[in-house]
Amino acid sequence: MMEAQQLDGNQLVTLMAIDFTACIGFKPTGNPLLFLSANRNATEDIVYDGNTYQYVGFNTQGFRSEINGGIPVPTIIFDKASLFANAQFLALWDEYILQTGQDYFDPRGAKVNIIRVMNLNTLATTDVQEFVVSQSTKITKDTVEWQLAVSLGIDRANNNSIQTLSVNRCSLRYRTWDTTTNNFAYTAEDAGGCPYGNPTTTNDWSAVPNFGTKYYTNEDQELDPANKKLDKCSYSALGCQLRFDPAKTGLVLPFVMLYSPNIMGTTSV
Repeated sequence: MMEAQQLDGNQLVTLMAIDFTACIGFKPTGNPLLFLSANRNATEDIVYDGNTYQYVGFNTQGFRSEINGGIPVPTIIFDKASLFANAQFLALWDEYILQTGQDYFDPRGAKVNIIRVMNLNTLATTDVQEFVVSQSTKITKDTVEWQLAVSLGIDRANNNSIQTLSVNRCSLRYRTWDTTTNNFAYTAEDAGGCPYGNPTTTNDWSAVPNFGTKYYTNEDQELDPANKKLDKCSYSALGCQLRFDPAKTGLVLPFVMLYSPNIMGTTSV
């Protein structure tokens, strides 16, 4: 278990505010907010802007853009023991399982604010960045890892060389292979499921060629139908294009990714 870092007066502190209101397929009825910090003020949790940031060990990485301008892929790695010792997180976990019937917590769609503050006495804000959770990438006996995407609508590069472009990531829940029924399992479109081949879809996708019958790896390489159980979306614009409009005829995709016109030269995929 990670130990809490103690503040010494003039160090940079990273705080994290997570709002689970927009999680895919999950609507919290209780408090959807989680305020976390990997630091403590002596033995006390940090209070900032009227909120108490409870200790949970975590590290962040991948927030800086590459020197060639590549979009960063931010990641949060939580200390599993301290995360699961947090009563608010456990309450959200229990309600998620009750609502969805899943045996794991899927945080996709949650809004994450990373707040950097300086100075123990005044806690003056130096930087605030807004992200959404794009996927839970790894759970081990010691850690929980989430991958983030830059929140839509924030199209800028800040003075820390952190390129906050809207990223090419979809957060819809793609179909999964059910070994019991030997078929695909879907989440309803209204609950955040991908409509590709989805029998519970609420929109008309009849114009999509070969709708639901093409299968790809998560690298978007086409699979032989005999291997369809390996079907897995890349959650990218390319993966969406291959399924819904491979000939690029102008059919509407389930998500549209906006880019900064100053950098990418276009406003949509």
